[in-house]
Amino acid sequence: MEKYADYSRVLNSSKVLALATSVDNVPNVRLLSYVHDLSRPGVVYFATENHSRKVEEFWENSKVAVTTIPTDDVSHIRSVDSSVSKSKFTIKDMSGKFAEVHDGYDKIIEAMGDVLEVYEISIKDCVVVTGMDQFETVSFQ
Repeated sequence: MEKYADYSRVLNSSKVLALATSVDNVPNVRLLSYVHDLSRPGVVYFATENHSRKVEEFWENSKVAVTTIPTDDVSHIRSVDSSVSKSKFTIKDMSGKFAEVHDGYDKIIEAMGDVLEVYEISIKDCVVVTGMDQFETVSFQ
């Protein structure tokens, strides 16, 4: 289906997403570098320090909203129906993928690998925007 092709194309074109958490009705948004594996559609991975504020927020409320950051002025993916959880993969498992997608990430892993954990964002439904007034909803679960 074309909408899944658009999903893959847009996900491949961006390297950064905005992740919104909310605890006690207080939202918090941050930008994150991410990677994905197209054999697991609807899942994106990111690494963060194991004792960061966002990790504490995940344990309080795992429901998150995400949007990729457009690289062509418009195309992006956004979801308000996502959740975050600790991945079964370690930073060592994912180091090659992160280094392949993000220049210099191997140095980050070398310097901080002992405190980095991998998390997964599971997207249930998302809107894939491909142009002005051009969008489709894609469901994964």
